[in-house]
Amino acid sequence: SYAQMFDFTVFPVPHVGDTYSVNMQSAVDLDCVYSVYDFNGNLLHRARFRLEQGHNRDHYIIPDNPLPNGLILHRFDFDDGSAKTALTLKTE
Repeated sequence: SYAQMFDFTVFPVPHVGDTYSVNMQSAVDLDCVYSVYDFNGNLLHRARFRLEQGHNRDHYIIPDNPLPNGLILHRFDFDDGSAKTALTLKTE
């Protein structure tokens, strides 16, 4: 699956403020949709990425909506139906 050929790291954690970075690494060419949700399942941000084989780069994220305090879900969905997720924490 594409999820097995992809890895990501969100930083800094805990989040301070609303902006942050995501390092994305891909072993194959792939398209993905990156979605960010609060702990209640409300969509805060969505973006599409097209990554080339060997991609290893930090992406600066400015969410469409402010990040609330608490747990934040980061989800990458791939064209083959696979997904990869991580939880982070937002503090003031």
